[in-house]
Amino acid sequence: MLKTRIITAICLIAVFIPALFYLANQAWAILVGLVALFALNEWAEMIGVKSPVKWLYLLLGLFVGAYFFKDIFLNQYNNGIGLTRIIGFWVALFWFFVAPFFLAKKLYAQRWLLAPLGLFLTLALWLGFVWGKIHDPHLLFVLLSTIWVADSAAYFAGKNFGKHKLAPNISPGKTWEGVAGAVIGVTFYSIFLQQIGYPKPTLAFASIPIFIIVALLGVIGDLFESLIKRQFHLKDSGNCIPGHGGIWDRVDGVVSSLPVTLYLMDAIALRGWY
Repeated sequence: MLKTRIITAICLIAVFIPALFYLANQAWAILVGLVALFALNEWAEMIGVKSPVKWLYLLLGLFVGAYFFKDIFLNQYNNGIGLTRIIGFWVALFWFFVAPFFLAKKLYAQRWLLAPLGLFLTLALWLGFVWGKIHDPHLLFVLLSTIWVADSAAYFAGKNFGKHKLAPNISPGKTWEGVAGAVIGVTFYSIFLQQIGYPKPTLAFASIPIFIIVALLGVIGDLFESLIKRQFHLKDSGNCIPGHGGIWDRVDGVVSSLPVTLYLMDAIALRGWY
C-alpha cells in the first residue's frame, strides 16, 4: 500500500507541477475544472445522490463553472474576479465558523443541504486554483506545498508522539500532537522559504501567520470530510486514486485552506497592508 501511495504521488506531482507553471491560464482552468467535475461526481456518490438527479447535479456544476470561466477569461474579467472574491468571503465564513460548529457538536447534515454545499465547496476549490495561478503560480505552489508539509508533519508527529485524541468520534487517528507537528512544520518551512527569498519579499512578514492558518484550516477540512464519510459509513470518498482513495481524500485539506488563504491575502493586498 505504501509503495502504491508513493508511486501515485510521484506521478501526480510529475503532471501537476509542469501544468501549473507551463499551461496557459485558460488551459489550466479547464484541466482543473475537469478534476473538479470528477470531484463533484464523487461527492454526489458519497452522499448517495442517485441518477438521474446526479446527472442534473453535474450539469448544474458544469453550467456554474462555465459561467465563471466566461466572466474571468472571455469578456468580464473584473466581474469574474469580483464574483470570486464574494465566493471567497462566504467560503471563509463557512470554514471559520460553520464547519467548526458542526465538528464541535458532531452534527450530521441532510442530503438536501450537503448537495448544494458540495457544489459550493467544489466551485470555491476550482476558483482557488484558477485565481491562484492567475495571480502568481509560484505563490499557488508555495501555498499547496505548505499544505503538503503540514500533512506530512502532522502524520509524523501523530505517529511518533500522538497520545491525546483530537476528535476520537470523528477521526480516531488525529491527535493534538499531530496538529502541533503541523504548526511547527509549516513554521520552519516558512522560515526556510524566507531565507531563500521565496515567496516574494512582499509576503515575507505575513508568511508565518498565514502558513499557520493554512495548517489549521487543513485540519478542519480533513475532519469535516471525515464527519461526512462517517455519516454515510464510508472509509474513503472513492477509489479513483490508487493507494489514496478518492479525490476528496486528497483535497480535504486543500478545499478548506487554499480558497480561504487566497481570499485573506487578497483582502490584505486590497487594503494596502503589504
